[in-house]
Amino acid sequence: MKIKMQNFDIIILGSGLDGSILATILAKHNLRVLIIDKNAHPRFAIGEAMTPDTDLMMEILSYQYSVPEIAHLSSFKNIWENISPSACGLKRSFNFIYHHKGQEQKLQEINKLGVASSSHLFRQDVDHYMAKVAVKYGATLLEKAKVLDLDINSQGVKVELED
Repeated sequence: MKIKMQNFDIIILGSGLDGSILATILAKHNLRVLIIDKNAHPRFAIGEAMTPDTDLMMEILSYQYSVPEIAHLSSFKNIWENISPSACGLKRSFNFIYHHKGQEQKLQEINKLGVASSSHLFRQDVDHYMAKVAVKYGATLLEKAKVLDLDINSQGVKVELED
């Protein structure tokens, strides 16, 4: 997508989960939002461990800003039913193991914390889903765009892209 000289209220660099959620909320509330990303969806992204606290935050954001799709991220069941069965795994603990090459594990360097069940997100699917939601609410998504320069002054911000 080519963007000629246009004015936006908000420019977000990055269309990952955070950028897409923010763009969705802002676009839903009638701000002109441009999301610029150097890659395109679906793209590889490392997984993300949710916790009961982040699940609750997704519910609150969904309610506070009237965006039901954000609540789709609030539980394993919601992700499974509304995004994709392959978009997450069920997480029941956090595990930390310090590894010494060629040595047996030491009990003192292993930590397993039980937590209430939550989700481990397959970010490739979840990021793609939320980017599409942002566009549905009116955000403009510019993918495969390389930012060359930002000019920030009292008049606003000018973003220069490679093409």
